[in-house]
Amino acid sequence: WSSEPERCELTIELKAGALVAVVGPSGSGKTTLLDRVCGLLAEESSRWRIASSTGVIELSGPAGARQLRQLLAYAPQDAVLFETSLRHNLLLDQAAPEKSIESWLERLGLGHLSQRSGGIDSPLPLALDHFSGGELHRLGLLRAWLRNRPVEVLDEPTAFLDAESAQRVREIILERARQRLVLVSSHDP
Repeated sequence: WSSEPERCELTIELKAGALVAVVGPSGSGKTTLLDRVCGLLAEESSRWRIASSTGVIELSGPAGARQLRQLLAYAPQDAVLFETSLRHNLLLDQAAPEKSIESWLERLGLGHLSQRSGGIDSPLPLALDHFSGGELHRLGLLRAWLRNRPVEVLDEPTAFLDAESAQRVREIILERARQRLVLVSSHDP
């Protein structure tokens, strides 16, 4: 990825099969950097060069940003749920995952969500059905993981989590980084 704001070029090289951490204090620009890498900001002046076993592709501008976003899964710091089923919230019309959603929920300590009346297929009346910040955050991560893309970008993946939940998330991130590029931000060294 590179960008040329005010005639200054910044180039970042990221390789597959790696875990890359962007670490810094709150307010230092970690989220802005992730958004730029993902083609969500300043896409008009951005360029991406992607090398794979099938060759090299060059992407640029808004059209390139749209193509780039098809290769990645992004879990923002603040996940949002919609008034639809939990399954639909997680899949967002994507194909069903190889591993069942219920298995993922158990692994993340969220198995109780599949035990609700109607399971994961009944509508979530969000005005009445409250989720904790940690539950919302883990559901946002799971939404990204279910996309199963070659690049995963996770903004503060352990924020809002207790020690046990944060450890579960770190273990999953390390596993996934063996198979794809995982880019994370954190203010917690």
